[in-house]
Amino acid sequence: MVIAEKIRHAAVQVCRGIGPRYKNSGRWESLTERKLATELASCLLGSRVRFESAYGAANCLDQRGLLSLKWLRMPDADHEAAMEQALGDKTDVNFKSCGTYPFRHQRSRQLRACLKSIENEFGSIVEMLSGAVSDFSLRKTMAETLVGFGPKQASLFLRNIGFSENLAVLDTHVLKYMTHQGMMEEGSGMPRTLKEYEYAELAFSEHAGQHGFSVAEFDLAVWVVVRVAGQEKMI
Repeated sequence: MVIAEKIRHAAVQVCRGIGPRYKNSGRWESLTERKLATELASCLLGSRVRFESAYGAANCLDQRGLLSLKWLRMPDADHEAAMEQALGDKTDVNFKSCGTYPFRHQRSRQLRACLKSIENEFGSIVEMLSGAVSDFSLRKTMAETLVGFGPKQASLFLRNIGFSENLAVLDTHVLKYMTHQGMMEEGSGMPRTLKEYEYAELAFSEHAGQHGFSVAEFDLAVWVVVRVAGQEKMI
């Protein structure tokens, strides 16, 4: 069995295992504004860093109250400086296994701007979600409105909170899988526009459907399999 077939077979098996648990996961309606803000921060902070680093950084900011309305009422410079300092705190338990967050200055500015945009444009994250016409239209709005968010980050957020099962999170792991399966040309790289993203997403959606899974389920399974395969230097 060639490597592409092995990876696809492994993804299908993982998907069968996580499917029931995924379907029973909490929906966004049951999540608090605080939890939604932490998930939003994790998705923004996840660009160009490992999952563990982004997750730890988001939890660090949440536990210090830096994602709250109280801090949004503070001057931009004060809020950004507080986040930057927190993300560089080597003593914080959230960084024990992954080290402090690398892009502290840039992401602190982006996260502050993102949260302020949500407040100004929608009032809150809950209101942003409640007023959405569809998952695809909300992703487009987020990618166009929120600093630090593109279609990948928006898709990740909406999938993780249970808002949508129709959006693909086309990160480097999924794109590598698509290349191995012949759905993308070698060296294509990350889609640069929403139109390119949706074109690649359609191909992945059809592929997932051929195996009987939703985009969200299969996307997550592929991420797990390709990540492990990369660590094992299989691909």
